[in-house]
Amino acid sequence: MRELFRSNDRVMLTWAQDVMTAYGIDVILFDEQSAAMIGGIDAIACRLMVMGCDYDKAWRALRWEAWRQGMALEMLGQASHK
Repeated sequence: MRELFRSNDRVMLTWAQDVMTAYGIDVILFDEQSAAMIGGIDAIACRLMVMGCDYDKAWRALRWEAWRQGMALEMLGQASHK
């Protein structure tokens, strides 16, 4: 598993999950329960994870859809493309 990006923004996470579903890429959201337990202090960001073999496709899909929808790439939170 590789981290695609992390964010505390639930709307952004849901959007990214929908993009991955549309492209046929399985995703798992890590740290969702921990972030919910801590509450609204943004101490723990949720991580959107994909399989290693899907990482490049997922990253391209995320960037393409963000550009296509006129979103600033900075809105993706802490993107982890390396």
